[in-house]
Amino acid sequence: MSADDVVVLAVEAQDGQYHLRSKPEMDNPWPGSPDGLLTGEAGWIAVLTGTEFGSVPATFRVHPHAPPLNDHDWDMAVERTLDCPDGEITVASLYSSDSRTVRVPAGFVRLRVSVRNRGSASVTPAQAPEQPEAHLIDAWSVPEWQPSRVVAGPDETAQYRIS
Repeated sequence: MSADDVVVLAVEAQDGQYHLRSKPEMDNPWPGSPDGLLTGEAGWIAVLTGTEFGSVPATFRVHPHAPPLNDHDWDMAVERTLDCPDGEITVASLYSSDSRTVRVPAGFVRLRVSVRNRGSASVTPAQAPEQPEAHLIDAWSVPEWQPSRVVAGPDETAQYRIS
């Protein structure tokens, strides 16, 4: 992928999550989530969804530098750094072999995961919301590891998870 490339995905959430992985190892399979949206380690991130099992539309954008924050379109956004030595992030379901690899700059990559409508996604399919859950993943290279930070929100799903 080149700068400002966009990949539109239908990610399969399983057990209320999907993964962004740059390395196969997991030292701790479930570290706590301080923000109610992301958890993980240096080589993987679990994105916590409102959808327990089902498809979540996600747009993955790679930028040459940090994009402007567009928080008025999103209920919550969290930034986290991922170590990507091979310049690849695999977007994967938890229990199936469904995955998609996205090219990113090699090295430390900052991810901003923005979400909306996670709370309404937990209803039964017969009560499906008019505006389904949606995710935006922005990625850009950073020179060094940076701590996670909430840049918008939290949404009601995060408030429930961290209370």
